[in-house]
Formats: sequence, structure tokens, C-alpha cells
Amino acid sequence: MKKSLWTLLFALLLPASMFASGWNEQEYKQIEQSVKLPQIKGKDYVVTKYGASEKASAAANQKAINRVIAMASKKVAVMLSFLKELTLQAQLLC
Repeated sequence: MKKSLWTLLFALLLPASMFASGWNEQEYKQIEQSVKLPQIKGKDYVVTKYGASEKASAAANQKAINRVIAMASKKVAVMLSFLKELTLQAQLLC
């Protein structure tokens, strides 16, 4: 029973391993170079001003990063709410 289970598992995994051997390094590098980081216009947040440092623990640095993300998210949410209200007002005027 155990031997037949291993044989079945091997028979199922063999075709999958054949597909994995088709790695194209040139295509991978081309795709990697085409990826661009998003450029977000606005304020840059310096995480060290919020408690992160090289000497701090990973947990303390994570808390500082989370504070910055939360603060930036609130500012974006306020801006989006403001833009949504402007859009609604513009639609009412038309």
C-alpha cells in the first residue's frame, strides 16, 4: 500500500517537474528590469522621526513604521474624501 502511494505521488510530480525546468533567465531579467516602483507624489516620511533606528529592536521599528503608515493613510483618506465631495458638488452644478 505504501509503495503504491509513493509510486502514484512520483507519477503525479514527474510532469510538474518537467514544466519547472523551463526557466528562462533572459526573460526573467527583462521582466525584472521592466518593473518600476510607484512614484507617489507628496510628502516623504522619515521613519526615524517616529521612533525607528538602527539600535532599536525589530518590534520597535515595526511600530514606528506602522505609525507612519497609519498617519499617511489618514491624510490620504481625508484627501480622497475631499476630492469625492468636490466631485459630487461639481455633478450637482452640472
